[in-house]
Amino acid sequence: MTILADIVMLAWPLLVIGLFSKLKSDKAVVVAFVVGWLFLPFKTYPISGLPDISKMSLTCYAIIAATVVFDLERFTSLRPCRYDLPIVLVCIAPAISSLTNNLGPYDAGSVMLATIVTWGGPYLLGRAYIVDSASAKFAATTLLAATLIYLPLCWFEIRMSPQLHALVYGESYRSGGMRLGGWRPAVFLDSGLQLGLWMTTASLIGIWLWWKGVWKHWGKMGTGLPLVALVVTTIFCRSTGALLLLAAGLGVLAWTSVLKNRLALLALLLVAPAYIVIRSIGDQGWQPAVEMAKSISGERAQSLEFRFQNEDILVNKALQKPAFGWGGWGRSRVYDQFGKDISVTDGLWIIQLGQYGVFGLVALFVLLLTPLGLLIKTFPVRKLMSPEIAPVLAFSIAITLFAIDCLPNAMPNPFYVMTTGGVVGYIVSYSETEVESAGPVLQKPVPVRPLRRLHAGSAAKSHVNPV
Repeated sequence: MTILADIVMLAWPLLVIGLFSKLKSDKAVVVAFVVGWLFLPFKTYPISGLPDISKMSLTCYAIIAATVVFDLERFTSLRPCRYDLPIVLVCIAPAISSLTNNLGPYDAGSVMLATIVTWGGPYLLGRAYIVDSASAKFAATTLLAATLIYLPLCWFEIRMSPQLHALVYGESYRSGGMRLGGWRPAVFLDSGLQLGLWMTTASLIGIWLWWKGVWKHWGKMGTGLPLVALVVTTIFCRSTGALLLLAAGLGVLAWTSVLKNRLALLALLLVAPAYIVIRSIGDQGWQPAVEMAKSISGERAQSLEFRFQNEDILVNKALQKPAFGWGGWGRSRVYDQFGKDISVTDGLWIIQLGQYGVFGLVALFVLLLTPLGLLIKTFPVRKLMSPEIAPVLAFSIAITLFAIDCLPNAMPNPFYVMTTGGVVGYIVSYSETEVESAGPVLQKPVPVRPLRRLHAGSAAKSHVNPV
């Protein structure tokens, strides 16, 4: 890579400090996450015994450090609750797996620290700063604004091929590749698949906020033209899986809005768990999915079949140590008699199962499904469909779609983790507000004797305590 990549990585913490000095902390956190993830280069600086400095870790390190300097009180006043348990389990799962495989406390501490950076830090920031409708709306509109700025970069790569990372930073990280008769852009993200999911998320949020009248303006113009450009660009990102997720998310929102019931939300919530259970208890049954994929693309069908075949052998290996997995260092992969790795791990779910077992797998997906689950539990449908909750519901749907995308792909993204913490923070804040508005509640009921019928005027003489 060119020296520009080093300069950008070195300057990023200073840029984050500048953001925090100009904006309120809740806004600076969101802006820094979105800008860092969309524009920083994919470059890694190995550090012995510690997590590597990478795009993801540097984004998180810089923002966490800035919040400690500028707004430490926000963290010290944060009160944990039972809904935070999944993120705790996600963070300790690698350490438990390492210790149960006798890899030593040093390895356990190192992998747990890496997980805290990737998952725990973003979750904590979202939990602390996205706590009401205003902050959720700001997070959603910031994502939309940044993605609209990203559109010309996508158009360039759709026309000229995925090369911006190489042109700007001197080295191509991963090519978006040729798909469905055209180029699949990647810009500065991990791959064309990751960009496709990001564009799906932005399109879903934009359409829903426009539908509910929450997103009305883009600068001095309305949102109609920008929204059309966003959706069209999403389609031309040529990510079939992401487009199917977009259709599913919009279908769920439309069903819930029109029919006024939670059935579609519950069905979406069950997709990932159902897939994991079915694929874990048997290695058959995926042929119909491959046949269906052939009607779309022979190449896609072949790729899907290859994924399923690899999942089969990886699941069989993982279930040899089902509780806490094999740990790191490639121990969960499958090797032939000559020691050659013959497995390919595409999905995050199979990586999680192989490395950290059922414990780590369940912790991760409970974490990602908690936001939508809490919304369904907390609010009636009419409230869920209100403009006030529109950004929170859109984020919850997007996080659930990300969880589904983690079945075929493994592309962690700190923004989804941050908004997971944000939805939990919103629910906790809402619940506390409801309790406070209800007034003081008696801890123990006051015993009351049965009252005889009182004559007129005798109520004033009664000494019965009111309840």
